[in-house]
Amino acid sequence: MKFSQRYGITSPPQKLSMEAMPDQLRAGLWNAVRATFLISDFEEYNYLDPRLSALADSIWGDHFKEPTDSYPDRVNRLTFEIRSRFFEFKWYEVYDFIEFLTNEKFQGGLFYPIDNVSKFAATCNDVLAREMALVRFVNLKLTTISDEQEIVEIETATSSPHAPIAEHFKQALAFLSDRKSPDYKNSIKESISGVEAAAKFATGDSKATLGQALGQLEKNRELHTALAKGFKNLYGWTSDKSGIRHALMDGDTDLSQDDARYMLVSCSAFANYLIASKAD
Repeated sequence: MKFSQRYGITSPPQKLSMEAMPDQLRAGLWNAVRATFLISDFEEYNYLDPRLSALADSIWGDHFKEPTDSYPDRVNRLTFEIRSRFFEFKWYEVYDFIEFLTNEKFQGGLFYPIDNVSKFAATCNDVLAREMALVRFVNLKLTTISDEQEIVEIETATSSPHAPIAEHFKQALAFLSDRKSPDYKNSIKESISGVEAAAKFATGDSKATLGQALGQLEKNRELHTALAKGFKNLYGWTSDKSGIRHALMDGDTDLSQDDARYMLVSCSAFANYLIASKAD
């Protein structure tokens, strides 16, 4: 907090609405874009190096949907052109653009080391947090999850060394974070499946249901009774005739972003707990 805010001279920042894109937020995100991507090994001569040329090709062809021979071929002109567009973008177009730059296409090979892309997402998150925006990068996807501990749990689950677990949570996150067509139903299904995969791993029983696996863990004293009961209740909610799995299959339930977010965060945390307990 700034000196002026601590002493009540100016007001501290307030959380922004989803649609808000104040100048400070836009400028901070632009600075991250420029520092990470708009650099050239040939900058002394103002030429685009092969990496920057390939990036410009992709921006113009894949994102702007324009001819790839229409972008400027000098670093300063290219930067000016992208900057001009960036500062005219609607709020959601800013988010579309920075998420586009974290596309796996730009990681490694001719493009940028994965560390660069990850640092770009982290820098954007610093800006988003500082300006009280409602979105954050989680596993290189922009989501409405902004609590730092929740982000840690999800990123831990999506990067699990156990492929089935990681894949379910990656899919859950992808369905939730699709801003154009979010699929809350399938996000919840994948979150549940992620816990089920973690429970199977923890018990070593690949054929067990979630309920059966939790029962085994409780019986073997590998899971506290209260915790087992809580997740058995969750499993019951997802599995009984009026539960979410049946409603999902029948297509007769109205699910919200809050439902999908709750399940992703809770299931990620529980899956991480099961994996850590197994390691112990």
